[in-house]
Amino acid sequence: MNGIGRDPAGGPGGAPADVGVPGGSAPGFDDEGGSIAAPTIYDVAQAAGVSIASVSRVLNGQRNPRQETRDRVLAAVAELGFAPDGAARALSARLKEVVGVIVRRPWRMDVDEDLFSAEAESLQYPDLINRGIEAAARRRGFDLLIRSVGITEHDAGGRTLSLARKSDGLILHDRVLDPAEMDRLSRQLPIVTLAGYATPTTANVHGDNKAGMQALARHLLRDHGYPTLAYLGGYADSPDSIERREVLAAEAAAVGATLESGPEWQGYYYAAGGAKVINRLLAAGRALPRAIACANDLTALASCRRCASTASACPARSR
Repeated sequence: MNGIGRDPAGGPGGAPADVGVPGGSAPGFDDEGGSIAAPTIYDVAQAAGVSIASVSRVLNGQRNPRQETRDRVLAAVAELGFAPDGAARALSARLKEVVGVIVRRPWRMDVDEDLFSAEAESLQYPDLINRGIEAAARRRGFDLLIRSVGITEHDAGGRTLSLARKSDGLILHDRVLDPAEMDRLSRQLPIVTLAGYATPTTANVHGDNKAGMQALARHLLRDHGYPTLAYLGGYADSPDSIERREVLAAEAAAVGATLESGPEWQGYYYAAGGAKVINRLLAAGRALPRAIACANDLTALASCRRCASTASACPARSR
């Protein structure tokens, strides 16, 4: 079941009522509840120690500013969470009628032999979600701009802010930004995170990982009585993967069972990643546990396929 993240403040994602107004640059709030003005180009210039004209040249790509100046301006933009055209947007009632979507993908994927050679070019689960976003946006007269970032890329001062300049709001798959970076940027424009971390100024749509993994763990550990369970994870810093592993660990500890997880069980949500983990463990002579829980369906299917090819080492269940 999908849900909308809430915090004690109430409302989707706990967002204050005046945060996330389309076309506006919403103010933030300090610890005392007072309003914090959104950062401006003047703040960026002061933080970088350069002129406003220099900031404008860097942000607009004009007249080839010095690399040192460029670096200082971009560092200030990242630190302040400045969306360059936020002030203009606040002065205009017109929308760009564009929603920005950012997806995380491996820049290079280790394709396992020829079994999953077409996977990198095939539609994945995030692509199906994007199709639904596009259909909903089209019904409301909005267009989509989609950008892919690498698994380890967390650059609020670069690619994400560049897309924010062109959009009325952002939808972020998984953990695109660190929580502090996301909180700063969400004070400039509305942000919805999918399976990411909720903050007081963002809405969060997520699955019920806790209930789902509890049911799975109890079925394997209590109904079947397996003494050892493994977790083949997704991206190492993925909020979904982290929460699923933590629930499995708690359930295993409650019945005195062992959970195998960690770097040697680290996949990345693709079938090739799951197959690579199983191949590596079998090549090292490891006896696989009788039950393996996987981060997603693709990983589970690849694990089953690899285990089936080596039946003597195959676990009883892979889910």
